[in-house]
Amino acid sequence: MNYRTTVLPILVVAGLFLNATAQEVMKTVWTRTAFEVGVNYSTDEEIAKSTLSCAGNGRAADWYESNIQWSPPNGPVHPTKNAALHKTVSYNGANRDVVFNGAYSVFWDGHVFTQDLANKTVPAVIGIRIHCLDYNNSFADYPAPQQLKICDRVPVFKVTPNVQSVQGGGSFYVKVEIIRPAPESGTRIDLQWTGAGASLAPNAPKWVEVPAGSKDTTFDVITNANTSSPKSLVLAASTNGQPQQASITITK
Repeated sequence: MNYRTTVLPILVVAGLFLNATAQEVMKTVWTRTAFEVGVNYSTDEEIAKSTLSCAGNGRAADWYESNIQWSPPNGPVHPTKNAALHKTVSYNGANRDVVFNGAYSVFWDGHVFTQDLANKTVPAVIGIRIHCLDYNNSFADYPAPQQLKICDRVPVFKVTPNVQSVQGGGSFYVKVEIIRPAPESGTRIDLQWTGAGASLAPNAPKWVEVPAGSKDTTFDVITNANTSSPKSLVLAASTNGQPQQASITITK
């Protein structure tokens, strides 16, 4: 392999080791820095964007992985998904699994914040470990430390469908209001659909989010055709308080 860079002394940043090279090749920016207590965020939700900029002829990395460290420098480190696109290419006479230069999402690791952290900040570090083609270090760890704001959940005030009944195959929308404006994290509202009509709305959302600073949000529901008697669809919307309910009748 034809190496083109010189490894500089190892640096320690936020409890992670960074094998610095002559050129910065990885930059990670958190895209979400505020979260709610008790919310089970999906591991498909983006929390950061990492930009890979390997130099050399390959302009790619043959090692690319990501993790999150809670309460650095001694807290647990959890692997987490990223959107880096791996491709097999022939390079310098060998097949390599590589990630080409570009910007890639980093996703949530499934962590849930407990109620005792409400209205506090907690430290976290996203770490990206890479090795660039043509570089003479074994790998490099690039940490992105961030203070995260943890917000308390805001109770639901009211749930209002725009209609009391809808013909099967049609659609309706629902407005959900909370008791005060959502904090900077936004307010995630859990939605539970029950009743005989639930089978006629299989794609109804399981949650919605009120944007930061707002007191309400609306969403659409599309129903399937009803070939029999009218069926009741019951919605319960909740955060950390008493669920608020509404019902819609789906007719033939």
